[in-house]
Amino acid sequence: MITNFAKDWIAKNVAITRAKNSDYSGKQGSDYAFDRVIRYGVQPIDGFFTRMSDKIARLETWLSHQELQVKNESGADTLSDLANYAMRLCGYVKHKKDVIEYAEEFYSKLTEDFYRVDESKPPRAALIAIDLHLSQASYIIKETKQDPFNHLIKIAGYCLLIAYVTRETAPDRL
Repeated sequence: MITNFAKDWIAKNVAITRAKNSDYSGKQGSDYAFDRVIRYGVQPIDGFFTRMSDKIARLETWLSHQELQVKNESGADTLSDLANYAMRLCGYVKHKKDVIEYAEEFYSKLTEDFYRVDESKPPRAALIAIDLHLSQASYIIKETKQDPFNHLIKIAGYCLLIAYVTRETAPDRL
């Protein structure tokens, strides 16, 4: 049942976010790794979009070739990373600090209604939707300065959908 899968997936993503935050930021604060790109002339928001675009590109390659060359990062890992970047970007835009504390709040919005999904939806269609929502979030953040939450939570939701649909048929690939 997707409800149980979703609860486990979300708990894993929150734990991953906390662990990676510690690895990348140490005691500097959860924004440190993103804010440090400023010294290279890159805005933190652009850093988020670059990382998320990289994850989408990896998933597109995976769908096309049915295989990944880096064997120690599965497709499930890439989906979790992408969902976590969506969460962190939303927290960064809304709070400008301590995005790690935003994890539970963000993922709590993936309600049971949201993940009642059509399990027959192909992963490629969900990936196209992710790409579209990222484009819309970029426009909203950069041009309108409004809240991108609805688009970013949908990215996480589609990552959850792909992870759920592919859990048994291809646990190590899409």
